[in-house]
Amino acid sequence: WFDDITVYQLPRVILRTDKLGNVFESRDPVELLVEVEGVNTLDYEVSMRVYDAMDSLLSQEKWLISGVGTEENTRIITLPDISAGCYRSELLIQSGGKTIATRSLIFGKLGPSFGEITASGMNFGLLVLDEDAGNWPTILRLTQLSNAKMIKLPVWKRAESHNSAAAAEENLDNKLIQLQQNNVEAIATFSEVPEDLAVKLLHGQQSLLDLFSRDSHDWLPQVAVVLAQYARQVPFWQIGTDIFDEDITWDPRIKYVLTTLRTEFEKLIRNPILFTPIPGLLDVNQQQVGNSYVSVAISSLIVPEQIPDYIAEFHKKGMNHIWAVLEPMTDSYISRDNRLIDFAKRIAYAKKSEAQAIFINHPWSEKEYNARLVTEPTELLLIYRTLTDQFGGTRYLGEFELAPGVPVLVFDRDGQGCLFAWNTNYHPEAPPAQSEFGLYLGKTPVEIDLFGNSKPLPMENGIGRIHLTNWPVFLSRVDSRMAMLRASMKWTPAIVDASVARQKVLLSFVNPFRIPISGRLRFQLDESQMNWGVDPVVFNFSLQPNQLFQQEIYLKLPRNEISGRKELTAVIAIDADRAYSFSMPVPFEIELQGIDVSIFARRINQKDLLIQQVVTNNSEADTNLTSFIDFPDGDHQERSIQKLAPGSSTTKSFVFPNAEKWVGNYIRIGLQDPQGSRRVNYQIEIN
Repeated sequence: WFDDITVYQLPRVILRTDKLGNVFESRDPVELLVEVEGVNTLDYEVSMRVYDAMDSLLSQEKWLISGVGTEENTRIITLPDISAGCYRSELLIQSGGKTIATRSLIFGKLGPSFGEITASGMNFGLLVLDEDAGNWPTILRLTQLSNAKMIKLPVWKRAESHNSAAAAEENLDNKLIQLQQNNVEAIATFSEVPEDLAVKLLHGQQSLLDLFSRDSHDWLPQVAVVLAQYARQVPFWQIGTDIFDEDITWDPRIKYVLTTLRTEFEKLIRNPILFTPIPGLLDVNQQQVGNSYVSVAISSLIVPEQIPDYIAEFHKKGMNHIWAVLEPMTDSYISRDNRLIDFAKRIAYAKKSEAQAIFINHPWSEKEYNARLVTEPTELLLIYRTLTDQFGGTRYLGEFELAPGVPVLVFDRDGQGCLFAWNTNYHPEAPPAQSEFGLYLGKTPVEIDLFGNSKPLPMENGIGRIHLTNWPVFLSRVDSRMAMLRASMKWTPAIVDASVARQKVLLSFVNPFRIPISGRLRFQLDESQMNWGVDPVVFNFSLQPNQLFQQEIYLKLPRNEISGRKELTAVIAIDADRAYSFSMPVPFEIELQGIDVSIFARRINQKDLLIQQVVTNNSEADTNLTSFIDFPDGDHQERSIQKLAPGSSTTKSFVFPNAEKWVGNYIRIGLQDPQGSRRVNYQIEIN
């Protein structure tokens, strides 16, 4: 059976780049290096393929290795201009038609920076506490490329870890100097128990709390050495590591340990800043923690939109200085798109909250390939870099909707704004026009995707045209004052009663300029609104900085107006630092107040259509209504609803015979008050 064995003499082949962490900046040519050193008895065919994050083939090249001998042969493969993102390269080595070795490498390409140099990445940070972060030069370089301006570093390392010896030899002084030169603040973190102290702990005790809860003579000498060297160089200290575990319980020893350590710190520095890590799902207050400086670990179980509420709750409980540490979704059953979109929204809503800084774990990893340690980026590094660039140094101003399910978050940095927007209703098979929106954004807005790819925003009569999908985008270099005006403009009430009677609503907005302004607002009605009554249609305003303007508007809607979301287009002329003229939609809802309606339609008998209207009384009094339906053949039917009690529901059914011949037409169904002017209309299509 030895006759079945084939022996190959393999050359040494290394696939790499010349960049630390395998990340290229936007101006760098993307070059992959293939180093070959081996024998000269065989010829080898090498195939190189490069794929994007969607596994689409971008580049392919083949060549022959022959007569290499002991000399090293390096081949440089320059890729064509590629967009910002993460890529995967694969190298196949074949002989005699058989694949005998493979090599692979993940690398990243950054987009250009659009943020202010001094503000980009401000109040954003990274956790570099575990063993797969790579060597220090790589950590420093990738921290620079991520724009992070804060970094959590371990004070102690366990001796048994594979990189511990090298880590122990690295001088923390040099690290702090290099970080300072790159405007990065260090947070010295007591995250592990070193081996020489771990031997003092009882069996089953391995945590920092176990250590620091012992007599201070057991650990104070080691802590004193650290403090004596670095207490004046490090602005922040953290006692413990950030934990996302939702099942963890509060350990009351934390307050005692923190008090003890603070006493030792105060012997060397005045008013030391010590942060306490807290799982975001724990219900604790400032008295239990014994500290107002906390690092809150926001689990991936918390949806992005809830993050501001969690941070606000910690503020209410007396913790006034909060860092948010975010955990990305990592479950394998969640699609790549959903994980990356969720991550971006997680950062945006954390920025919306009152967190003073935002951290994530380092978005790269060190792996062993063919006896070599290689550090590779993840897609989160590219996205985090874009988010830190756009959000760094900004403040949250407000939020509005371009349409239902199309939220826009507004941020500002010294008068220059950026918007963060997406379309939750996006469907790839829907007509493109359904995903296109118009908004006044200034003269030179730029659209930036999550990976940092940018393009000028198309303009039409001064209005930016935005195509929004489920992937969030940044709209940068916008006039934030106009975005603030749009976010502040609203109707009160926001839901107008479905009635043919004349009713009063209040239009309000705030002067976003730092100077007094004056101007005129005119409502522009489209063809579908010609039967609307709007009074006044035109009015003037004059406002001081940040002053709230309010104007009473009387609306009268026609009897056949369909309920749901509506909008009036406001054409605005403003005299401020210069003359502005633009238009913006002001949305509101038309509903029958106090009444909830659900409509269901299904085929019966293969040709008839059954339509059911479920009516629920959410008001505080009995109500009398008439349910009606208007078929496209002109037939009108009514059902009476008598004394529907509060909280009660009723169902009214209608049958439309031979509905198949009316496919594509519409049926009007609704409710009206038989004794008054209230009437609500809904419209369903026959299909």
